[in-house]
Amino acid sequence: MGSGASSLERPAIANEPELKDLVGKATESLSDDQLFKLVRQMNWHKRSGLCTHEGGLSEVCSGLIKLCSDVKTTKVPTKRFGRTEIQMPIVTCGGMRLQQTWMPDNLPISPKKINATCQNNLVECVRMSLSLGINHFETARFYGTSELQFVDAISSMIASGEIKREDVIIQTKVTPAATNEEFRKTFELSWRHMSKLGYIDLFSFHGASTEGTFKR
Repeated sequence: MGSGASSLERPAIANEPELKDLVGKATESLSDDQLFKLVRQMNWHKRSGLCTHEGGLSEVCSGLIKLCSDVKTTKVPTKRFGRTEIQMPIVTCGGMRLQQTWMPDNLPISPKKINATCQNNLVECVRMSLSLGINHFETARFYGTSELQFVDAISSMIASGEIKREDVIIQTKVTPAATNEEFRKTFELSWRHMSKLGYIDLFSFHGASTEGTFKR
């Protein structure tokens, strides 16, 4: 229906007399994903029998198309984060599943060894997040190459002038250790990557959820 689905057969609901022109115009402004959901919703409304009055289907269809169009300009709202003055989006881009591997990146792994397809996908996720107002990116030492990849993506976007450092809120986490020396060693592995961004916006203890952890 959209540019990526021009060769597919037009859904029957889209050929309904009162919907044909509306859906036709929508293909010019909505994404394939939005069009798919629009057609699915219209099929449901027709089957449900809730739109039996004259112009009922076109009324619903017009409303859904407007809603889809409005989504393009919608930004995720922000709230003050705790006692800080940081305006945090209520939705975060987490880095637990975007990385190439769970293998610790101190084995060592360099950006040159990261698969280009995987890294480009991560960069596009960062871009999409920012376009929606999601500028908080959360990663951790425990997430394999996640730290390395997020820092590489964001620092490259900063270097190219696409974004500024203050446009993003980067957070990482390090697991508590039995000794200060052990913890510092792990933290310095994290800082090896994060230092490319100049500073860490938010730092957390990872997995500090038991009484024994807090007694260390």
